[in-house]
Amino acid sequence: RCPLEVMKASQQAIERGVKDCLFIDYKRRSGHFDVTTVASIKEITEKDCHCLLDIAPHAIERLHSIHIYPIVIFVRYKNAKQIKEQKDPVFLKDKVTQKHSKEQFETAQKIEQEYSKYFTGVVQGGPLPTICTQIMTTVDQEQNKVLWIPAGPP
Repeated sequence: RCPLEVMKASQQAIERGVKDCLFIDYKRRSGHFDVTTVASIKEITEKDCHCLLDIAPHAIERLHSIHIYPIVIFVRYKNAKQIKEQKDPVFLKDKVTQKHSKEQFETAQKIEQEYSKYFTGVVQGGPLPTICTQIMTTVDQEQNKVLWIPAGPP
């Protein structure tokens, strides 16, 4: 997982960092920002490793603008009930409410509709071990593909 940098700065300073391609994404927390920096991503990728990024879908465009092309995997659930029934004693200790699972499902549908052009792969929701296996298979397949990058602006 790509480490987040905790920053106590103004909203304007953080947005300037995004504009200047120093930051990819950020989340406001109480009194500070959790920031995904370009430097932390490059530090991991320069070791020929993958890093797991927890970023908003619109931040993928920022990655592309600095020539970082992530493997983007979307987990598609059939319905809100499938999300609600998700169980894992280690990672999902709290039960998901009906309302929250419905909100998650609706948000996922909007993300898929708006950002599917960035998806490298789609895996079907189900038991977490199955999802993880599908994700690892997709990453392995993507690593063996040739990446075509445009020579310059169109």
